[in-house]
Amino acid sequence: MKHVFLVGVFAGALAASTAFAGPATATTGRAAAFTAAQAGAASERLATVRIPRKVTADGQPLAAGTYTLVLGEQAPPPTAEAGQSDERWVQFEQRGQVKGREIASVIGADQIKTVADGDRIPSPGRASVEMLKGGEYLRVWVNKGGENYLIHLVIAH
Repeated sequence: MKHVFLVGVFAGALAASTAFAGPATATTGRAAAFTAAQAGAASERLATVRIPRKVTADGQPLAAGTYTLVLGEQAPPPTAEAGQSDERWVQFEQRGQVKGREIASVIGADQIKTVADGDRIPSPGRASVEMLKGGEYLRVWVNKGGENYLIHLVIAH
């Protein structure tokens, strides 16, 4: 009788954990599913930026507008040879709702001058948004806490 009871408790716990996990979701781009639990555990506000044009973030359209950037989970490396920068998901939020997300390259203050012109680096605690040469990409650059977050968004046509 004791064994039947323990098996029942174990089965109930397993069923409850499966119910809370929810259905698997398909994603676009290079990343695995980004769950609300992961976002809450790792979220940190980076900056508020104005995106001047419609862009594509993680393969999905993102309208022009003002967004709060919220740091999320670490993203999987694009290749086994990666290692020059860390990558993290960044969510684009408006009025508390996630409107999109994209991967940001995270580069430390000690390495940023090897990949960027010193005159263009935003000062600590600041963000910049600029169109890149050729007009096909928009770069969002946040300098926060000694880390530089670079997000490249494709201009939507």
